[in-house]
Amino acid sequence: METADVPQTVRSTDNYSNRAVRSWWADGFWDLAMAGFWLITAVWLYPLVRTLDFPSWTWPWPFITEESINPMSREITLWIASLFGIWIIYIVSAKLLIDRLKRRFTAPRLGDVRHAFFLPVGRSFGLIFLALYVAGCAALVGLFWTVKGGPHFFSAIGIASFGGILFLLGKRFDIPRYLWLAGVGTASCILVELLTTRADYQLGPRNFFDVSPLLGNPSLVCLIWAALLVAGGILTVRNVLRLPNAEA
Repeated sequence: METADVPQTVRSTDNYSNRAVRSWWADGFWDLAMAGFWLITAVWLYPLVRTLDFPSWTWPWPFITEESINPMSREITLWIASLFGIWIIYIVSAKLLIDRLKRRFTAPRLGDVRHAFFLPVGRSFGLIFLALYVAGCAALVGLFWTVKGGPHFFSAIGIASFGGILFLLGKRFDIPRYLWLAGVGTASCILVELLTTRADYQLGPRNFFDVSPLLGNPSLVCLIWAALLVAGGILTVRNVLRLPNAEA
C-alpha cells in the first residue's frame, strides 16, 4: 500500500512545484530582467567580436596595447572575465529588486509564491535541453555556412541556447508566452542574421550589420531577444496590474 502511494505523492509534489514556478514567472518581471541581461551582453560582445576577428579594428580602451607577441591577449581575457562579474552583479541586483516588486505588486493579486533561485527542473530537463541545444547549434552552423559562407558560431549559440530554454520552460511549466517568444525570437534572429552583410577581413565592419563570417553578429541576436522580452514583459505586467488587489 505504501509503495503504491509513492508515485502519486511524487507526482503531486512535482505538480505543486511546477505550479509554484509558473506563478513565479507569471507576472513578467523576470522577462524585463532578462531583457537587461541581454542588453548588457550585446554591448559587451560588440567590441569583443570585432577585436577577435578583424585586425584593423581598434578600440580606445581596453583593446589598445604595445605588445608585439599575442597582441591584446591580456586585454581580451580581462574583458571576457569582467563580463562574468557584471553578469553576477546584475543578476543578484535584479533578484533583490524583483523580490520587492513582487511583494508590492504581484503578491496582492497572484499570491506570494517563491521558489529556490535555481529552478527545480530535474535531470531530464537538462538532458533534453542539451540535446536540443547541440542539435540547434549544428543546424544553424550548417545553415549559416551554406548561405553566408561562415559558421557564425556566437550567433548560433545565442539563438539555439535561449530559444531552446524558452521553449522548454514554456512546455514544462505551461507558460504560453515563452513558446511564442521562442518561436518568434528564433525565426527573427535567423532571418536577420541571414540578411546581414559580410564584413571585409582587412578593412573590418563598415556598420553594425556587417558581420564576422566566423562569429556572426551576436550583439544583434542579443538585441532581438531583449526587444521581444521587453514587449512580452510589459504586456504581462500590465495584465497582472489590471487584476483586482486582494488587499484593497
